[in-house]
Amino acid sequence: MRYCKTLRPDSWSKLPINASTALVVGDFGVISAQLPYDRIKSKMIKDHSLAGQVNKVIDNLEEILKKQGLDLSYIVKVTVYLTDLNQYEEMDKIYGERFTSPYPARTCVEVTNLFDGAKVQMDAWFIDTKKYEKSESCHNRDYCDDDSCGIIDTK
Repeated sequence: MRYCKTLRPDSWSKLPINASTALVVGDFGVISAQLPYDRIKSKMIKDHSLAGQVNKVIDNLEEILKKQGLDLSYIVKVTVYLTDLNQYEEMDKIYGERFTSPYPARTCVEVTNLFDGAKVQMDAWFIDTKKYEKSESCHNRDYCDDDSCGIIDTK
């Protein structure tokens, strides 16, 4: 693919499959499905509760975004794969603690199984809007007196 770059945290090993951890094209990015996998220790945390697995998956999303200088607030769409849709409420509670309003658009589906016995997997789309935020706040007279202030409204 032309005009794109891959994202992978420096401490993570290369995926053992033919896929990129994440791709960025311009301001748009896509993160491949993340499992509750400890990429430093190279092992699945399948022995943990659903809560532990959901938190680890979101930690992985967050770590990938950091490589681009972003955080979870830049995610615009998440797909959640659960092996048991009866655990939706538990997943949603943790999701609501980790993401903030306005929440990303989300799809949640039940799947028969996931790699290596995982209970949850997520992929995400993100948009790097930092340059637009800076431009917008520069022209907001509530924050600066001239066009060169560069103050970003983080509220």
